[in-house]
Amino acid sequence: MPTTSVVSTVRSALVSAMQAATSVQVSHAWPGPDTEAEGIFLGTLDVEGGIASIKAGRQHRNEELRCEVICQIYSAAATPADAADAEARVYELLAVLEDVCANNPQTGGIGQWLHVTSHTLTLQTFQTGWAARIVAVVSNTARLT
Repeated sequence: MPTTSVVSTVRSALVSAMQAATSVQVSHAWPGPDTEAEGIFLGTLDVEGGIASIKAGRQHRNEELRCEVICQIYSAAATPADAADAEARVYELLAVLEDVCANNPQTGGIGQWLHVTSHTLTLQTFQTGWAARIVAVVSNTARLT
């Protein structure tokens, strides 16, 4: 069991697993000006901790993290009907994340219960097309010693 925070390890393992699972751009943070038309990147992180159980000696602790994972696409589209195609494609990117979590629930043996707990979809016109963005929340609990 790890003795200090697993946040960096879990986030790096998540990025590596998604990079191996898809050909779209995957990055540890927003790529900035190098953002491609389709991509996945990590967003806001929220971490909580607490004592796992009270016992004599060194206390085991739980670290619960919730990390946003942003899946987004920009597609050229001529009509409002093309919004459905943009939405379908961004859900394909979410499926990459869901599969990574299902296939690697322990994130390389570090955490437990790695899973997508919620997501929100934003679909809007963008320049001459559609932008679709899903912000998913991935949760993970690790036992620290």
